[in-house]
Amino acid sequence: MLCNSAKYLKKQSNHYKHGLPAPDFPQGKGESENKGRSLPSDVLDPIARRMLGLDPLINTSESSPGELALIQEANKILGF
Repeated sequence: MLCNSAKYLKKQSNHYKHGLPAPDFPQGKGESENKGRSLPSDVLDPIARRMLGLDPLINTSESSPGELALIQEANKILGF
């Protein structure tokens, strides 16, 4: 399940970077040609950046060994 979510997030992140609709929405040019559209550099909040697949997921001191393994696998899929 996590691998599927991470794979979707990878696609979603790519679409966002190019101004395209999310992979599960009707396709088209989206905002790709709009001047002033949101860019990855506009997203400053660290949580939002992780949610958009722009930054790697992080572990906490409370992460279990299983959670750490999942986070590492997801980051690998995301290209981090």
